[in-house]
Amino acid sequence: GGMPGGFGGMGGRPMDGGVKFTFSSGGGGRSMDNARAEELFRQFFSQGDPFRSADDPFDDIFAGLSGLRRSTGIASGGRRAPRADVLPHGTPVRLCDLSQANFNGASGTIDQWDEARGRYVVSLGKGVSLAVRTQNVSQVVAEARVVGTSQPQLNGKVAAAATFDRATKRYRMEGLTSKGVVALKPENVILPQRTRVTIQDVISRPQLNGRAGSIRDVEGDRYVVDLPGEAPLKVRFHAAVAC
Repeated sequence: GGMPGGFGGMGGRPMDGGVKFTFSSGGGGRSMDNARAEELFRQFFSQGDPFRSADDPFDDIFAGLSGLRRSTGIASGGRRAPRADVLPHGTPVRLCDLSQANFNGASGTIDQWDEARGRYVVSLGKGVSLAVRTQNVSQVVAEARVVGTSQPQLNGKVAAAATFDRATKRYRMEGLTSKGVVALKPENVILPQRTRVTIQDVISRPQLNGRAGSIRDVEGDRYVVDLPGEAPLKVRFHAAVAC
């Protein structure tokens, strides 16, 4: 068939290499019929997709533009894809270890990551927000599951909320019993996919310790973790703890 109607919206926009197309179905630009438009596109794309990189071989402009979005971190719809090493907007957190002690323990949600300042902006509700360092937020994880403890009545249970206490190196698991919070070691907790984690205690590649990433999958007794600039990393449960 002819050119998709959506190309009418490209009027006058420059493309890479100084090439500019003007397609119009009437009004501002000079109109052209579908046959002429298709001829021009065939000429322009006859050597392949100009948006394609050597390691991103797509066969048409639409796939090429999709690849361009991936390479720049832009998700479909024009939104930037979430970073694996940053807590995304809306993540529930608790504040901790602040010099303003009255805010410690307060619950909020991540509003944004301020790259320039190296701080999270945390919304506490009622119009109150704080800009805090990464060490002053503790991610509240839903649906963390208990495994391998000496208490069979706990194994397999899912916590209503779990936070990692850096001081004790234990997860504080809520909603498992009527007695309140249960403290468990990282090796006894399975975090869900997309949880942001910090790598620790990796002996074979110590340079990765302290790096933040996101859980891609769980395979047996290991997480598969996405780290920026690295191939997916497989680590045991104790070696990746919730940020």
